Amino acid sequence: MRKNNTLKKIREAETVFVENAIEYYEEDGLYYPKLITGDELEQDIYVGRWGREWMQYLETADKIRYRRLMITGRLKKIAKVVDKEAGEMVERLKREYYEKHRRCCTGFWETYKIREQGRMMAEEIVRSEIIYKIR
Repeated sequence: MRKNNTLKKIREAETVFVENAIEYYEEDGLYYPKLITGDELEQDIYVGRWGREWMQYLETADKIRYRRLMITGRLKKIAKVVDKEAGEMVERLKREYYEKHRRCCTGFWETYKIREQGRMMAEEIVRSEIIYKIR
């Protein structure tokens, strides 16, 4: 019976033979292919809020592209780039909004409202310009 091997064990297993460009390793007298999917290759990549939101959008908008990127191991790499780009844009837009409306802030609640408005505005812009785009 085949044990539940980890990705590391499969990679380190000694290749017994190669057929049709697929490597095989032996375990308990049986031969198993050393197949690693793109999803397994990406398991160590951290994707933040905006990258996850982009992946959800892509899955609903273009399932074929989503699956192709996932199988090839590029989905989370692109999502990480989207996450970084979106995060930087949100911070820049929030800062610009606050600087523009700073003079209206006379107390804690006014400052809080201005910052929240800036955050909401920045998030909407990021969603329309970065997240809801197929890459």
